[in-house]
Amino acid sequence: MPRSYQTTIFARPAFMKGMTYAGFNKDVFLSDASNASIDRLAETGTEWVALAVGWWQQGKYANIILAHPEKTPSDESLRHIIRYIHEKGMKVMLKPFVDAYDHTWRGEFQPDSRKKWFQFYEAFIIHYAQIAEEEGVELFSVGCENTLGRKRTQKRWVKVIDKVKEVYKGKLTYSANFNGDIGYDKVLFWDHVDYIGVDAYFSVAEQPKSSVESMMEGWRKQIDQLVAWRAAYHPDL
Repeated sequence: MPRSYQTTIFARPAFMKGMTYAGFNKDVFLSDASNASIDRLAETGTEWVALAVGWWQQGKYANIILAHPEKTPSDESLRHIIRYIHEKGMKVMLKPFVDAYDHTWRGEFQPDSRKKWFQFYEAFIIHYAQIAEEEGVELFSVGCENTLGRKRTQKRWVKVIDKVKEVYKGKLTYSANFNGDIGYDKVLFWDHVDYIGVDAYFSVAEQPKSSVESMMEGWRKQIDQLVAWRAAYHPDL
C-alpha cells in the first residue's frame, strides 16, 4: 500500500480501532445479552466503542426534538453500558443523533424555525454532554450528519459546540456525512473540535462480487483523498 496511507492512518499514535454500538430500546443496554456483546467486542481487540443513542422529531420540517418513549435508551441504561465498556478496558465515544418518525434522513432536515430547532437540539446535546462528563467518556460527537446550510446556520453549530465545552471537558468531534451538500468538506467549524469525523459510507467496489483486493484498493483511494484534503485545509487536525 502507498507509504502515505500507512503513515497517516494506521501508524499514527492517535489511530482508534473501534466499533459502533447502537441501542434502540429503553433498557437494551441493561440486558445480559448487551453485556455479552461488549464482552465479544473486547475479545476482538476493539479499543474504542462508539455508543449511538437517539432522540426523535416528527418529520423533515419539525422543530421539536424529544426522547423516544421506547427507542431512546434510558440514562440508567446508557450509564451502565459506558461503565461496563470501561471495565472491559475500552474507551467510549458517545455519539448522539436525531432521527425522524417519518424516516426522513437527518441530512435532509429543514426545520420551519432553525432558531427553535437549535434550541431543542442544544438541550438534547447538552443532556448527553453532561452524562459524558460525569461518566468520563473519552470522546464526544456534537452532531451526526446534520444539515449544514448557510454560514449563518454553521455559526449556530459553533454556538452549540461552545455550549458543549462548558459542561464537557474531553475531546470533541463532529460526525460528518461522507459526501454531498453536508459532506465533511462542507463543514466550516472543524477548527472548533479536536478531530475530523467522517461517516465513511464510500463506495469501494464497482461490482457486487468484487474481490477483497479491489475493495481494499477502493478504500485506499478514498483514504488518500481524505488525507490530501486534510493536509490542504486542516493540517493541524
